[in-house]
Amino acid sequence: MGSYGTVSLAVPGRSSSAWFPSPACVAVKSAEIEHSDSLQYEERFLYSLRGHPNFVHCYGTDISLEDDDEVVYNLLLEYAAGGSLQSLIDSRQEETMMSEGEVAFYAYQLLVGLSDLHAMGIVPCDLKPLNVLVFPMQQNGLNRLKIADSGLAIQDGKIEDYDNEFSMKFRGTLQYGSPESLTGIHQAPRDVWALGCITVEMITGESVWGEWCNRADLRIKIETQEPKIPENVSVFCKDFLSKCLNKDSKGRWSAKRLMTHPFFLRNLAPVIYWTKVDCDYQLPENPFGYDDQWVNNKDLFSTFNRDSYYDCMDDETEYAEAVQII
Repeated sequence: MGSYGTVSLAVPGRSSSAWFPSPACVAVKSAEIEHSDSLQYEERFLYSLRGHPNFVHCYGTDISLEDDDEVVYNLLLEYAAGGSLQSLIDSRQEETMMSEGEVAFYAYQLLVGLSDLHAMGIVPCDLKPLNVLVFPMQQNGLNRLKIADSGLAIQDGKIEDYDNEFSMKFRGTLQYGSPESLTGIHQAPRDVWALGCITVEMITGESVWGEWCNRADLRIKIETQEPKIPENVSVFCKDFLSKCLNKDSKGRWSAKRLMTHPFFLRNLAPVIYWTKVDCDYQLPENPFGYDDQWVNNKDLFSTFNRDSYYDCMDDETEYAEAVQII
């Protein structure tokens, strides 16, 4: 993630039963404290979205002190056993690409999440398969998808210029950028465009813009060419994609409106199936044993040896002062 961060899988340690009363694993996004503005920015969005079935759940934050005296900021996230939507797409061969029914099932879940985000005034700005996590379900081998990574999100049209890398006119990943986003216009329709690009990838396994090209050529394609809609799909799917990939942002359907498109009415019938999936959702149990669903701790993941470290200090107060950085 980004230039400074890492993502790790945290598993219960043999001596950590007090911290891990359940065997759950968690994903930990980490960055040195001086480079953690993006994570802290993301934390604010994840806190407001906690408990929503279509967004990755965040358990809270942690500040840790590492062996090299490095202070690290951590986001504690639910672990997606199925990896990312990108890995799911890459795992399919030509003869086993997703059916329209499976594509519709996944696209609908993303639309539910986008519709709720847009209603809250939030534009993710970086919707792409790599930022969609996969949670395997028991029914029919399908998966629940959750939107993740809000580090570039904008709320109510406000851009937080905490770093030059994130205050450029274009935000996000160019391959999924809409024509208007190239000029710095970041509103809800750009996410709908990205959803269209993702849908094409789920169907074909390839980018809507074809083979890889450099950024300059890709910008020209986005500005001057029409995105390629697959031929070997139903008229319903083609029409759905045309509503997502309209180069005129004002002509694109909203996420809420797209949820009523015949593409879904045809492929998700009976709709009772989706309703059952939605009702089956349960808030992930907090693996840290907190009654509160939000953890705000220090040294949960510290790698230094406390005993030897304290031996070098006058008292624990000195240690406490060493990690009081926010």
